[in-house]
Amino acid sequence: MFNSALNIFELDVSNQEKTKWILAKSQVFGGMGSWNDSPGYKAYKLGIKKEYEKVTEELFNQQFILQKKINGEKKISRRRSQLVESI
Repeated sequence: MFNSALNIFELDVSNQEKTKWILAKSQVFGGMGSWNDSPGYKAYKLGIKKEYEKVTEELFNQQFILQKKINGEKKISRRRSQLVESI
């Protein structure tokens, strides 16, 4: 999944179109076998539940920011938006 997402950067399309593809590839919340199913339990069993929750929150926040950028909304209300502010 990660390598196929990296291939998006090589596509001959606009940056906005690449952003849409990246957002689609990063939709891991919800559905059977999703991010919130077994990975959360596995993180708990490995003793890294706090790290899992932090990464989950950051991924969700970045998806939110990308969606707002795609929709043309200027105001970013989520924190830690530096990663995608330059898109």
